[in-house]
Amino acid sequence: KNLTVKSTMFPHRNIHKFTWTSPDGKIHNQIDHILMDRRRHSSTLEVRSFRVADCDTDHYLVVTEVDVNNARETIRENTKISAKESRLL
Repeated sequence: KNLTVKSTMFPHRNIHKFTWTSPDGKIHNQIDHILMDRRRHSSTLEVRSFRVADCDTDHYLVVTEVDVNNARETIRENTKISAKESRLL
């Protein structure tokens, strides 16, 4: 419900956008994505795939980089209760 899909939408060479390669190596697709909390999706700095991870699979490792400091500040701002709201409690 509060999740959003992140993929390799950031500008990269095509080789860093593909997340799967067919066994014969001729077909490349972007079929693996990252799910994250919708509140923190704006703090995503980058999503990309890495072909060097040897996991004995035809899928590539998909990694996201998140600005943790920005995420913390956003959460703090959303959790502050105003004086008017506190009187209602």
